[in-house]
Amino acid sequence: MWLYFKDKFNISNEAWREFSAKAKDFPKLSKLIKRVNDLNASWTLSPTPGEAEGVQVKFEDSLRKQLERITLKDDIIKIKFSGDGTQISKRLKIVNFAYTILNENEAAMGEKGIYTLAIIKTTESYKNLKESQSFFSSFIRLSSLHCRPFSIF
Repeated sequence: MWLYFKDKFNISNEAWREFSAKAKDFPKLSKLIKRVNDLNASWTLSPTPGEAEGVQVKFEDSLRKQLERITLKDDIIKIKFSGDGTQISKRLKIVNFAYTILNENEAAMGEKGIYTLAIIKTTESYKNLKESQSFFSSFIRLSSLHCRPFSIF
């Protein structure tokens, strides 16, 4: 909650140090920085290819992480890819790319079954999305995936 509070009201590190020195309930800045570093370490983000600014996770790593977490009854894993453009503000437009594991049944029908692959700061046009073509090719290149207890070919 403290991290959200600091981020929400854009409180500088210097101001946070002053608050934590005066108020006993405020956690020290070093604890918040450690928490931020721990959260950042749980994702392996990389920039998206092309001119558009964005971040992505490797599809193979994300899928492996999800398959280790869930238990499936089928040998065949069904995956649906989706993308959608969103206008955040008057001048900020982004495109989200995600996938859903359809075998999850109930979770696949809600927001908890959608796993983000990339967020790109660009408009939803063919020209702009074509620049990020190598991002899409990572789906095609995945011919097999080995993780407990599944092997996908």
